[in-house]
Amino acid sequence: MKLSVSAISLVAALFIFSHSAFAIPASTDDLWDISQGSSVTANSAVLCSYSSYCSSINDMFGASTSTVEQNYTLFNDSPTGDRHWVEWQTASVITLRSFNLVAAHDNSNSTPPRNITWRGFTDFYLYTGDGSSWTEIYHYVTDQDGNGLYDGENNETYKDPDYLELAVDLTPVLSQNFRAEFVYGPSYNLKGSRIFELDGYDTFLDGTTGENPGPGPDPVPEPSTFLLLGSGLAGLAVYGRKRKKA
Repeated sequence: MKLSVSAISLVAALFIFSHSAFAIPASTDDLWDISQGSSVTANSAVLCSYSSYCSSINDMFGASTSTVEQNYTLFNDSPTGDRHWVEWQTASVITLRSFNLVAAHDNSNSTPPRNITWRGFTDFYLYTGDGSSWTEIYHYVTDQDGNGLYDGENNETYKDPDYLELAVDLTPVLSQNFRAEFVYGPSYNLKGSRIFELDGYDTFLDGTTGENPGPGPDPVPEPSTFLLLGSGLAGLAVYGRKRKKA
């Protein structure tokens, strides 16, 4: 069965579109940004004390910088398994539908190469609550394939393998209080994690507020997209049979 070039191109375009991933640059106008009225209410008191390498905890919410600063560290070095945490409050109750976390461990292109055990963390937890009790709404393991890297080369925005960009759709949550936890890595190397930005949005990653495709770093295509693709393939098959009979 021979198909026209235009027909094949159409099917390929549908397939590529249905598998596209979302990537969000660090933002200063999201719901969690300090400029939008959010405020840090508590933290684990292990903030970075090395002045030349430290970032303000407010920078995680866009307080003083509009671009990601790769060299600054948010927390002090800490033993394996320790949890560093931050709690914050928005100006009013919001509906959270998605978030974006940007972080990095030491540069994997350094000599010798450095990995997640240098300024990295193994787990990220996101909670919502009333400021005194918390419910987990998301958990992510940063090195799922065990190669020791955040694997940022899979992202559209932050390309280096030492970058983590976790852009996630959630089941909508109505809240004003949030908490993030970072679990420290599997060695005693430099471990004051570089956490650049944490943004929250009242839309899903595709900009809509409709039914979300479910949690995960890369949103899954909606069923309607697959239906459209299936219909196109079926139509092309019928077209091919008719041409063969002719």
